[in-house]
Amino acid sequence: MDDDLPAVKPWGIDDKQYLQRLIDRSKVDITRTEHDYIDRVRQKYFRQRNKVNFRRNFKNYARSRELEDEISGARRLERGIVF
Repeated sequence: MDDDLPAVKPWGIDDKQYLQRLIDRSKVDITRTEHDYIDRVRQKYFRQRNKVNFRRNFKNYARSRELEDEISGARRLERGIVF
């Protein structure tokens, strides 16, 4: 189909770990998923990556982190641990 989006080359473990280190050091805010912010992150830290591919991978990583945070929060509540 002509409307199909091109395939996304998924990030390897090195890219994910590098992004996580940037998040841990507060250099990247994973909750900001607007294109201009993602493009600035790519330009500064991931220049070798394709713009469209980087946006998709960044957003996918953000969603997976958000889901993991929700799951771990639910597990803490189930165990009666409240912060």
